[in-house]
Amino acid sequence: MSVDAPPGTARVAYTLKVVPTAVTTRAGRTTRSFQYSARSEYETKEALAANREARRYPGVHFAYDFTPVMVHREEDAEGFLNFLTSTCAIVGGVFTMSGLLVGLIHGVRRTAKRD
Repeated sequence: MSVDAPPGTARVAYTLKVVPTAVTTRAGRTTRSFQYSARSEYETKEALAANREARRYPGVHFAYDFTPVMVHREEDAEGFLNFLTSTCAIVGGVFTMSGLLVGLIHGVRRTAKRD
């Protein structure tokens, strides 16, 4: 981020949000880590003056938000029956759409031949 304004005439804010996370694999191994999101804001002196009710002041501001709630994710494999059902649904959808398309083409041809 480039800051072109002189010092004291702008507001730069950095926010870091951290969420503890645990991932359990199918083998039962648990890995603990953190997910995070970072954000930065930049406001010029004019923007600060126009938005006085927000009570924002020039300077560099840092905010850290550590979430007290942990996200726990477990890996799970879908069975063969679910795979087979999904595959049949895809194949059936392809056949249905191609049948509709062929019917539409034949209908347009019949209409064109009558005229």
